[in-house]
Amino acid sequence: MFFASLILGATKSPAMVFVIFAVVGFALAGGWWLYAMRRTDPAPPPHHAATDEAKARVADRTLPLGSLIFRGALWPLFLSWTALPYANYIFLTWLPQYLTKYRHLEIVQAGLLSSVPFFIAAAAMILSGFAMNWFAERGWKGGVLAAHRKSMVYLGAMIFAVGTWTAATTESTSLAITMITVGLIGLAVYAGPFLAIVTDIAPNQTGLVFGLMNFCGLLGGTLSPYISGVIAQRTGTFVAPLQVAVVLILIGALLMTLVRLRPLSEQTGLAVAAPT
Repeated sequence: MFFASLILGATKSPAMVFVIFAVVGFALAGGWWLYAMRRTDPAPPPHHAATDEAKARVADRTLPLGSLIFRGALWPLFLSWTALPYANYIFLTWLPQYLTKYRHLEIVQAGLLSSVPFFIAAAAMILSGFAMNWFAERGWKGGVLAAHRKSMVYLGAMIFAVGTWTAATTESTSLAITMITVGLIGLAVYAGPFLAIVTDIAPNQTGLVFGLMNFCGLLGGTLSPYISGVIAQRTGTFVAPLQVAVVLILIGALLMTLVRLRPLSEQTGLAVAAPT
């Protein structure tokens, strides 16, 4: 959003936003490929590889794809994640229009302001990772709360709910932008634990499980702009779409209480495939 606003302001051509992004994207992808091909996968330090947790991860068995998709153990995780792209895509697709049409800002100014919450949210996600490590070091890993992972999901959902609901209902543009920033901080904190949770429950199938989870998430992200647009058109405001996102995030956080942070092969009712 930040660079798109600068490009639009300099060229006055929306098409140039896509052209420049495409060129830069190909250049960065090629540069990353050349860099990554010269590196090998990092090995854990010996004192980490010798821990009981590391040994259990290496020994964990894989599960057939059908068990991952059709058994119920993973669906609370999938649905919790689906709420995140749904809420995030509202801001990615509708935030500039929200600021221009509902808050009456200029398009370039709206684009620049739209980028600020995402910069701050990126920092919040990193800080949430430090917080999870802090909880883990103190052994707060058990029970429904599982503070070293799930606490950030619960906290992020509450921050998003308060920030977004306030932004949707306030008359003040400055307060709305501030609370949108707060809401995106909440989404960043909410998102942080998910990949770590996947490594907890599927240590030897992390890529596959995260791919299934992300597929569900992208369904939510795909539907979000359309559903939000329909709701906004029928209600005449952006209040209801934002409130729907709040409700979905809170439901996602509640579903996280059903996720057990143990390898799937240890969870009751899942057939285990032969080790590979």
